[in-house]
Amino acid sequence: MKQSTKKISLEGQKISVNCIDWDIKLSKPDFKSDSLCEEYGLFEKRRNLISVQADTDPITEFNTVLHEIIHGCVWLGTLNASGQPLDTDEKEELVVNTLTNYLVGVFKQNKWFRDYLIQCFDSLENKK
Repeated sequence: MKQSTKKISLEGQKISVNCIDWDIKLSKPDFKSDSLCEEYGLFEKRRNLISVQADTDPITEFNTVLHEIIHGCVWLGTLNASGQPLDTDEKEELVVNTLTNYLVGVFKQNKWFRDYLIQCFDSLENKK
């Protein structure tokens, strides 16, 4: 499969999950407001925004955006609502972190699988 040479920037992108669009913004850490100082990303459901710390290496950036997308999916699925499996911040973070880190490992260590995903979705798009 042909490898793309075009670098895709996250800045200004939108990601759609279940018909809801979330903007993606790259941000510098803001030490006065404590924004993105302790973490690499933030999912803000009320603003439909995923903020990702700027100037990280590509794998950290990918890990961060996937992590925040999974937080969004947890929220959309109401898995973090009272009485649900991820109803505390600690439970949610443990599950989101674990899934993200293992998925990034799968993608990083299995190029054939990344190519397979592209092939599957390209095939789907070509059928439209």
